[in-house]
Amino acid sequence: MKRNRLNFGIIGCGKIAVKRYIPVMVAHPDCVRLVAIQRRNKEKLEEIQQQWNIPRAYERVEDLLKDPEVEAVVIASPPGLHKHHTLQAAQMKQIIIVEKPMAGSFSDAQEMIEICSIKNVHLWIAYSFRFCKAIQQAIQLINKGMIGQIYHLQGVFTVPVSPKDRSWLEKPELAGGGSIIDLGSHIIDIFRQIVTSSVEKVQKILRPEFSTSQIEKEGLVQMLFSNGVTAQLFTSFSLPRHKSLTIYGSEGKIYVENFSEINQEVVIFLTSDNKTERIRIQNRNHFEDMLLTIVSGMESHLLCDGKDGLETQRIIDWIYS
Repeated sequence: MKRNRLNFGIIGCGKIAVKRYIPVMVAHPDCVRLVAIQRRNKEKLEEIQQQWNIPRAYERVEDLLKDPEVEAVVIASPPGLHKHHTLQAAQMKQIIIVEKPMAGSFSDAQEMIEICSIKNVHLWIAYSFRFCKAIQQAIQLINKGMIGQIYHLQGVFTVPVSPKDRSWLEKPELAGGGSIIDLGSHIIDIFRQIVTSSVEKVQKILRPEFSTSQIEKEGLVQMLFSNGVTAQLFTSFSLPRHKSLTIYGSEGKIYVENFSEINQEVVIFLTSDNKTERIRIQNRNHFEDMLLTIVSGMESHLLCDGKDGLETQRIIDWIYS
């Protein structure tokens, strides 16, 4: 059912909220109105409020949730707080969008789903890479049989991160993990869109440690899906920014890098019959497409609800076990 304009509040208004959510909301006043933000750092909170002309700013989550104008919330706090904030928000709001990863653990994610089901609240997980045009095109090529039967996937996601960038990474109970849960959750979700079967086996090498905490800087993970497809994931907080996806099939392969670049041309390399074709795709703002799809109330197979996100969380827990 199509909705009218929604009034949003943002819990944990940090870097991802300022970089991704706020610009999209401000750009679409016809369907989204950002009425309140929350952040514990008062100085930063007031700075963001003034910069974006947001009506109200709160230091306490409870105060934002009591705001009568806030109908829907984005939870962009550290993963270890996602369950707590979801349980709070589900008591009084219609729609909850939780930034990836869904939670700090599988059990936390289960509780989030249960409370939202009881309260009849829509719970969405922000796996926005599903909306990347380059990823959608790669999946279409696979579905058309352009590389035959899928045998193996490789995904790489590296971003240089320091404790100054995300102070909560110093606290494992807030972070939930390191580069695997932070970066790898996106790639695992893409793997699941391509393979569409469950993971049956996981092997991993995790290289600690990030600063003074025990979370991993790098992670190498191998997965076996129930249909026999294998996958390999590599993540790093040490190496330069890079994303790539390679899909090997019985009759060729697909390779694409930096597939999530916003509003830029991305090249997909399709190799088949010993020939390589370059397919140029104009990416849109995948974050914008995801948010506006949720706000519209229209159904889309690209959206990730709580139950869908739970499967990715199960794999992440398995990796860390």
